[in-house]
Amino acid sequence: MKILSNKYLLFVFRLAVGFVLIIAAIPKIADPSSFAKSIEAYQLIPTILINLTALLIPWAELLIGIFLIVGVMLRGSAILSASLFAAFSIIIAVSLLRGLTIDCGCFGPNSSPLSWMRFWEDIGLMLFTILIYHTSKNKLKYDQKNLSS
Repeated sequence: MKILSNKYLLFVFRLAVGFVLIIAAIPKIADPSSFAKSIEAYQLIPTILINLTALLIPWAELLIGIFLIVGVMLRGSAILSASLFAAFSIIIAVSLLRGLTIDCGCFGPNSSPLSWMRFWEDIGLMLFTILIYHTSKNKLKYDQKNLSS
C-alpha cells in the first residue's frame, strides 16, 4: 500500500518507536538494580546473567532509539529494535501463560502490571520497525537526504 511508504508517516513511526525506546531506557539506566529485580521476577534468565542484562538492555534501547530518531543506520537500528520487541513480546506471552502477576518493568520501577495489552503494544512497535526496515533506503551510513524517509 502506498500509504505505508509515505515518508512522513515513516518519520512519525521512527519518532514514535525512538521515543518509546528512549523513555523506557532512561529510568532503567538511572536505577539498574530495580530493573534487575524486574528481570529476576520473570524467572527466565539465569541468575548469573541478570545484572549484565539489566545493564545492557537499557543502553541498547537508548542507542537504538536515538539512531531511529536521527536516522543513523536505519536498517540496522530497525532490525535491532524489531528483535528487542519480538523478544519482549515472547517473554511477556510466556510469563502471562505461566500465570505470573508481576510488574512488566518496561519503563523502570513502578511500571504497569504485565498484561496482554503490553504484549500487543510490543507487537505493534515491532511491526512499525519492520516497516521502517523495509522502506528505508539508508543502508549503512547516515544520509541527510534520507533523514525523513
